[in-house]
Amino acid sequence: MNIYFYEKAKEYAEKNCVARKKHVSLIVQNDKIVSIGCNGFGVPSMYAFMGYRSLHSEITALIRLNIPKVNLHLYNYRFNNQGQLKLAKPCKICMPWCEAVFDSISYTTNEGRMVTWKTSHE
Repeated sequence: MNIYFYEKAKEYAEKNCVARKKHVSLIVQNDKIVSIGCNGFGVPSMYAFMGYRSLHSEITALIRLNIPKVNLHLYNYRFNNQGQLKLAKPCKICMPWCEAVFDSISYTTNEGRMVTWKTSHE
């Protein structure tokens, strides 16, 4: 697990996430964080139409991204109220578009590990 990314995600979660389950998504390009987002409340109608009931961290980070979408890697973290890492795999609604946009997807597990796989997008 990249300690720098972990620390940035944890710091962002503590300062910016208001939901009980704190999901943070980092979008990384060339080993630099280019966008960050967390889950939240209130869903724009476009996303509600797609099946979302809350705003997911992956969407928030992607909306904030203002660079060409090449060589992008997604890192998902989820922290419980005690700051422990939990499962942050993209949901079944997010997964298809994440696989289309990102070259690799990494997410934390309930055991506090990071799982990474290359997508077919690459």
